[in-house]
Amino acid sequence: MSIAHFDDTLKIIHELLPPESNLSEDFYQSKKLLEGLGMPYVKIDVCKNNCMLYYKDNKHKEKCDFCGTSHYEEGQKKIPRKVLRYLPLKDRLQRRANEENAELRRAKEMLQQKVDMHGQLITALFKEIGKELPAHILHILSHGAVSQPEGTNNSSQAGSQVVDGNNDVMESSEENDTTGNVGDQIVDAAANHGGN
Repeated sequence: MSIAHFDDTLKIIHELLPPESNLSEDFYQSKKLLEGLGMPYVKIDVCKNNCMLYYKDNKHKEKCDFCGTSHYEEGQKKIPRKVLRYLPLKDRLQRRANEENAELRRAKEMLQQKVDMHGQLITALFKEIGKELPAHILHILSHGAVSQPEGTNNSSQAGSQVVDGNNDVMESSEENDTTGNVGDQIVDAAANHGGN
């Protein structure tokens, strides 16, 4: 598609869109938008009849190997007859991976905030009833779902421990799959401890 053809297509699309639309007006604005998004593209010369790409070993060929059409327009300057614009896959995959990593970091921060909030509530509860926080609850708060060492199953370990009235940790018969149950477990432990 030539630049003129691209501009004409954009004009037709603009006639169908509402006046306040943000679609680029022409090829130049579209190109600037892509640059601003950090989406570089590679320009590759192509045979006018789409027979071959003038790429890598074929980059400096003057004629198409298949139809014999000249690579360049007639004249002094070497202006290619047709150009392909290619968006490299590697850059797009890196961008997507960075976005996914950012989402995971945000989710981990939110989970850590919830764990911290549970810890503050439990600490305040024990201060209010005038008792010292038991060591096993301190352990759960300091080694909660977010700060477990790598290679351990945080949710199943946290969910499978229940504290009985004697401050002993025992295995539960049912396994919980959500890290949110760490807070419930601590509240139960605090209630059992407070009742003694």
